Amino acid sequence: MKEDGCLENKISLQEHLLVYALIIITGALGLLDWFMLRDMILALLSSSSLDPWSWGAIDKICFIILGIMWLILIFVSAHCYEKGVVRKKLWRYFSFITGIELIILFVTHVIPIIVGQAHYSVLLTILEAVGGTACIIGSFYIKSPSF
Repeated sequence: MKEDGCLENKISLQEHLLVYALIIITGALGLLDWFMLRDMILALLSSSSLDPWSWGAIDKICFIILGIMWLILIFVSAHCYEKGVVRKKLWRYFSFITGIELIILFVTHVIPIIVGQAHYSVLLTILEAVGGTACIIGSFYIKSPSF
């Protein structure tokens, strides 16, 4: 059985700082996802046949659920990044998680455009799709550097 319980002894100070910087980047992108998902939900509500009086409750419940999901993202990514340093797969994990976040941003821009409720930059939407796909595919081909 491997002993992965004590990661602190295996990670240097520089690696800790790098992990914290990557967690901040992941958290910032996750926060952007959170607010864009909320905007998408509001755009979908405004084009739906639901009673407008229920929009406030749906918005608040979705906001809380998305906030909990964002917090889970932070904890899971922190764990993955610390494991990635030990396993020498940090950049693979970071690239994969960043790719997923970019794809979520792409979806939050495309769905309101399809429904006809929002007008986002087509270039930005395409860059999100290409960047997310490149990060996810690239995460499987990244070689194991020093960390």
